[in-house]
Amino acid sequence: MGTETAKTKPDTAKWAEHAALQHEIGEVAEHEALRENGEPIVKITAADGNVYVLKGVPAEGREGFRHLTGDGLERQGQWCGAMADAGLPLMRRRRSRAGRYFAVLEEGGSRWLTTLEDFAPGGEFVCREIGDIRRIGRLLGRMHAESERAGILFGHGTSWSLFGGNASEELGPYDENEKGFDEIAGLLRFAGCDGGLLERIGQLYTSKRTALRELWKSLPQAAVQGDFCPYNII
Repeated sequence: MGTETAKTKPDTAKWAEHAALQHEIGEVAEHEALRENGEPIVKITAADGNVYVLKGVPAEGREGFRHLTGDGLERQGQWCGAMADAGLPLMRRRRSRAGRYFAVLEEGGSRWLTTLEDFAPGGEFVCREIGDIRRIGRLLGRMHAESERAGILFGHGTSWSLFGGNASEELGPYDENEKGFDEIAGLLRFAGCDGGLLERIGQLYTSKRTALRELWKSLPQAAVQGDFCPYNII
């Protein structure tokens, strides 16, 4: 069975053993699955007290994420290290025994590319005051400046787009913004929102989106996916 259709839960003991062997973290004291469906995520506590997160992506790729190859993961590891060296609060990825930022795991009939990083304690960010947004904005500005300075190129665009039209789930056509609006409109419709009001909301969204599309080409740099998404801030 391929990883794109695999439904079985990961054997966390085998994933922990893989981390100990391939990423050389020493004896494992505890391990638990943080995510079992899709791409597994396993939290691992080593005997020396260090805590790590082991993540896996399908080695053959999947729709919308064909760019997550070994070379892509290698560049991700280099980028995380460069940002940590610059003093930004990003978790470093650990090299494998082969000296790369990824390793290969075969488990349950599936083949995975795995990455290991230091565990970041905390929870999903909750904004409590306007100052929180200001502080995060400053950190993001530093991150983008340091990223440009590091010059680590990934060779592909973001999967996020304002104007892709959702022709497919691949990079470029995938339009997360439009999907988000469609989801909100569906929820409003389900809640019994007045049809005229819903139509007006749709018109406003379309007009703002059209105006932004005209402005977009004049911007000095493109937007980056997920900067202010709560699930990307802990």
